[in-house]
Amino acid sequence: MSKLALRAALLSALLISLAIKHRSIAARDDRSAAFDASLAITDVIQSYGLNVLENPVKPPKMLAKVVYFQRANCSRQSLVMPLTFNLEAAPLLARVAPQDYRRVYVYADISTPDQDRVAFYIEWLKHYVLALTGGTRYIPVKIAIVVAEPAECAATPTIDWRTVWDRERHAKQSGSSAPDETSEGGAP
Repeated sequence: MSKLALRAALLSALLISLAIKHRSIAARDDRSAAFDASLAITDVIQSYGLNVLENPVKPPKMLAKVVYFQRANCSRQSLVMPLTFNLEAAPLLARVAPQDYRRVYVYADISTPDQDRVAFYIEWLKHYVLALTGGTRYIPVKIAIVVAEPAECAATPTIDWRTVWDRERHAKQSGSSAPDETSEGGAP
């Protein structure tokens, strides 16, 4: 093969790969925008038969995404706040949840009493890579949640917060086929 034909083939391959990458980034951004963490949290809470309460904070404020709910056996309300991995949750959480509330940070298969950004990022990366082959049940978005509940209240029923990121639940909620899983945050 001549040098000119080889160069043309390599240039074509390069241009095709750039076009594919551009399309996948645009599609990923569309899917990321479609994932509404507050709506997913509300759906999960209601699936357990719990009452979702009105949030006193209205958009566009950041705390407007907090979802309040009431457990039957508790006089005080519980709350769930979605947060991006890079957001420091403590100052915001202090504004909406009293200090005596029990706090649990959750992302997919990780649940921890402290905000662990590194563990969340590793878990996201695992699910992002698995999503490329359809090997995960989760939508890998870089949004975790913090659940704050009164310490004196028993957390019954126990809520499986992992379903916030569940692909099938999200597809049913949006009324479409399961979204392509490689959303939010781009390639590592």
